[in-house]
Amino acid sequence: MLTILAIVSILYLISSNNIDGKIVGGYWPNWVDSPIRIRDVNMNYNLIYLFHAQPVGGPPGTTGEVYFNRPRDGRGANTHLKEDILYAKTVQNRSIILSVGGAKNGMSFPNRTKSQTFLDSIVSFQEKIGAFNGLDWNTFEAEQAPDTDEMIWISLELKRRYPGFLITAPPAAWSKRDLAFCQAMVQAGAMDYAAPQYYSGPNLANQSYIVNNTDRWVSALGVSHVVVGFGINPGVRNYMTVDQAVATWKELRNKYPDLRGVFGWQIHKDEALGWGFANNVGPLVTVTTNDCQPFFSFMLSFLSFLFSPFFL
Repeated sequence: MLTILAIVSILYLISSNNIDGKIVGGYWPNWVDSPIRIRDVNMNYNLIYLFHAQPVGGPPGTTGEVYFNRPRDGRGANTHLKEDILYAKTVQNRSIILSVGGAKNGMSFPNRTKSQTFLDSIVSFQEKIGAFNGLDWNTFEAEQAPDTDEMIWISLELKRRYPGFLITAPPAAWSKRDLAFCQAMVQAGAMDYAAPQYYSGPNLANQSYIVNNTDRWVSALGVSHVVVGFGINPGVRNYMTVDQAVATWKELRNKYPDLRGVFGWQIHKDEALGWGFANNVGPLVTVTTNDCQPFFSFMLSFLSFLFSPFFL
């Protein structure tokens, strides 16, 4: 019986979706009418961005404090937010990241006083909305340049306070300024990965552009610090279909097997489309033994069924 259990355990480990730490992220905007609960998000997403915290007083922020509008409660997403974040982290083994800024909510950090206020505000959210385990810098966009030195200090402080805390960013894929910022952050040990956004702009959602542009990010940051951001919205200009995203990721994976992963904008749209991104792109990212995966998955299911009476 122990031998059987060992075999099943080994097969499980080999077929585990997140065996190599690859990321399949999805943004979870807080403004939809009846959002899916965090714990009910498709399990192919192993990282969820809570989108978004915004600067008090509007951009670029008056004091450094930020606020987060809690989601609407049509399906219990608000009532159960805190417990669902804990459940997603501890039971489902997902990462939950608070995205700050975005949607024209740039922030400036011109001095340490404002940076400290921002840091304190982020720390306070650990109690207010739940113990998320990462911060997504979405504060530099359009005319708002990043204050690199202060953002490095804030990021390192968060990492010091919370071991394993992730720091990420979704920069503009074409921006030299954003590339230089992310490079400085990675070199300082203050950023785990950057995820350039390949959507919502002319030619960004073009497979050849994505593959060629990824070269720049890999060269500057290192392949393990690059995640690829897809926007899935069939029929909408400068967004992709799921099939296009699949083809693009396969080409990227062949060129850079050690790319950190992908994210999709956004989870509510993916749910409405039947989880096409999660179910079709996600496994391509997280499965490393692609040729053997179907066999191992079948054997795991078969052995579990065959010997389940012994474990009752």
